[in-house]
Formats: sequence, structure tokens, C-alpha cells
Amino acid sequence: MIPLRESRIIKALTDHPNGLLFDEALARLKGIRALIVCDSAAANSPAGQAAMLTAAATAKKTFGEVRVIADPNVPLFACGPLGNRIGDALTRIGVPLSADIEATHVITIGDTPPCGAWYRRCWWNGWHAGLDSDARLGDGMNPLAGVYSGALATAAIFRTVGTEAVLRFRPMCTSLWEPHLEVRDADIGPKAVDVPNNVWIVGLGHVGQAYAWALTFLPYSGRRRAHLQDFDLLAEENEGTSLAFWNEVPFGERKTRLVSRWLECAGWKTTLIERPFNAPPLFEIDDPRIALVGLDKVPPRKLVATAGFEHVVDGGTGGGATEYECFQVRTFRNGDSVEAAWNPERPKAREATLAMPAYAELLSTADARTRCGLVEIADASVALPFVGAAVAAIAVSQAIRLASGRRCARLLTSDLALPGMPMSSGTTDPAETNFGSEPMRF
Repeated sequence: MIPLRESRIIKALTDHPNGLLFDEALARLKGIRALIVCDSAAANSPAGQAAMLTAAATAKKTFGEVRVIADPNVPLFACGPLGNRIGDALTRIGVPLSADIEATHVITIGDTPPCGAWYRRCWWNGWHAGLDSDARLGDGMNPLAGVYSGALATAAIFRTVGTEAVLRFRPMCTSLWEPHLEVRDADIGPKAVDVPNNVWIVGLGHVGQAYAWALTFLPYSGRRRAHLQDFDLLAEENEGTSLAFWNEVPFGERKTRLVSRWLECAGWKTTLIERPFNAPPLFEIDDPRIALVGLDKVPPRKLVATAGFEHVVDGGTGGGATEYECFQVRTFRNGDSVEAAWNPERPKAREATLAMPAYAELLSTADARTRCGLVEIADASVALPFVGAAVAAIAVSQAIRLASGRRCARLLTSDLALPGMPMSSGTTDPAETNFGSEPMRF
């Protein structure tokens, strides 16, 4: 039977006509042995720490073995749910500090020389981030650049699992500050910005938890508040995709309470709203007026976008096997029309999915209980933790633009396989009033 923990990850490899069988897909994932090497200079920078920990966390959830080489005693720039030092953080996510691994894939953080037959090197400079083999690292004070580059490195490993082809490496970079531009045309971004400190997060699945992951790397010093809204309970299939969900958390707990503990450890005060977002809220004077949305279905996303928030930043990922690396980030200002913001939702093609080789093989010998489980898995969307982390880095960066009085792309569409070739449509007007922010320097 399909292991539920990996079920939404495996679907990226099984849910198309030439897909792998379930056992084969799981064996390939578990056959990955990833080594992450972080040099001293990178370990002592916010971007380097975020890149190392994002790569380690997303690889841990996706593959078999993961090891890190780094100094465990380096203090974290932003202490919180991951602890105070690098060693604490790696212990928290269950990744050993060790070189004792016959690595199939190597991720380097910093200026470590290439090692291993397959390697990728995280790269950043201010708000620019990605993968590069030899370009000199730039300003590493922005942790969101690290989150994005670490996620991109894990995505590059995953791309090798479902193909026998030799993938030729090319630099992959984007601007988190101006993702609507090709990186060669984008400024490296400002060092002084205003960062939202009063946010409403709607939907706490793999994208919503990735928002929490990204926010905890930011060096806040003042008061900050978050409204957390979701009604779902944690299930086994969420553990493999969600960055605040580690193995000490009991199944059946509400997602709001998990993310509340995560953010409260990072100094946030949280308010829990454990019901669907099915009506515009009656805003109190201190309620957040910017929303970060991580929902799957379009109708509630439209409702949030028209609910009276000053601004809404909506992060969405491709839910199928052919578009799992595609994503969209939408921004709305209060009063914007949302009618043309999303294409009509396509009905789930359950029967077509169940006809795929991976499902057909199991259905031929399945009992009634197994058949029910397969139908549930067929109906579920693909969800990958590194995609959520990458989307969160861009979406939180766009929320920072809004808090800083800048325009944002109304719709940004991109692909982790081609991050330097974004498409965008129009811009939102900047905020006229401050909706709650803290000055910050990167």
C-alpha cells in the first residue's frame, strides 16, 4: 500500500501516463542520499543559514537520507522554533551533522569547491537568489534569498528522480524584490524596508506553513501578531509536505495550533480562527489588514480577496504531476475585481488518474479498504515542501513590498525549473496607509 506520509509527493512521479509505479517511485525517492555542505562564511550569514536549513528540511521530508556538514555552534540570527544554534535546528528537523554518507547529490552553501558527481550551489546577492556554479556570492543579509535558493536546490534534486536523462545544469536565479522582471533587469533591492508585523494567514497547509517557516527567519525585534485561520486536522499525509509539522506532533491536532506554537516560539502573538473562511470578517480595529493566503480551492480564495483586507497576497501551486513546479502569486488591493483573476477550476479527473499504471496495478488486487484509500489519493493534489518554501519566499517578499509602499505584480506566474523567465500582468496600487509594519534592514 502507498505510504500516506509520502503520498502527495509520490503523485508527482506517478500521476501521468508514463509515470512510475508506486513502489518504484518510493524506492527512487528513498534512494536519494543528499549531503549539504555549508562553509563558515555562509553559516554566519542570514541567507546561508536559511538556505542550509530550508534545503535540509525540504530534502528530509522528500528523500531518504540527508546529512549536513556545518559548524553546529554557530548562533542562529533569528532564534525561534528551530532553537538557538545551527546544531539545535538540525536536531529539531532530524537531520544529522555528519559526513558519513555515500552521497548521490550534494548541495553546497557558500564557496565550498564542487564535490560529488552531482552538485548544486546556492547563490544569493541581496534580493537575488537561485543556483549558480561559480558566480561570486553577494550580500547575504536577506534570509528570504536563502529560503528561496535552498528550496530551489531540493527541487533540482527532485527533478532527477523521475527521469533517466542527464540534466544539463544552467544558472537559475530570480529577483524576490522584482520577480516580474528577468533577473538581469532587476535591481538587487533595498536594504531598508518595512516588514508586515500584523498578518492574517488563511489556510495552513503546505503553503501556509511555508509562510510561517519564512517569517521565522526574519529578524523582527518588536511586537508582532498573526491571525491563523484553518479548520483542518493534521493527518499523516501532511507530515511529508508541511514545514512546521515534525514527528513529535500528534495526528488529529488542528493545524492552527501547530502553527501557533511555531510562531509563538518566534515571538509572535497569535489568534486562532478554527473555521472555514466562508464570510468576510467583522474587522476589529487591531485586526490584521493584510492577508497571506495558502488555500487550494478558488471560491474561498476569491472570498478572501474581496473580504475587505487592505491587501491580499495569494500563493498558489500547480496541483498535478505535470505542473507541480509551476506557481502563481497574486496580489489584490481592497476593491479590486477578482472575476478574471483565476481560470475556471477543472473538475478532478478521478477516473483518468485511477487508469494510470500506478493505480491500475494496485486496483487489480486491492480489497475494498485499499480501493477507498486509492480513490482518496487520486483525488488529492500534488504537494511538495520545496515548492511551498519557494512560493512563500516570493509571497512574503511581495508583502514586504506592499508594507514598504511599493507596487506589486497583480499576477506573477513562474516555474521552479525556469525561475528566471517569469510572466506578470499589471500591478496593484501601493498602500495608502500603513497596515502594521516594522522597519528592518537586510
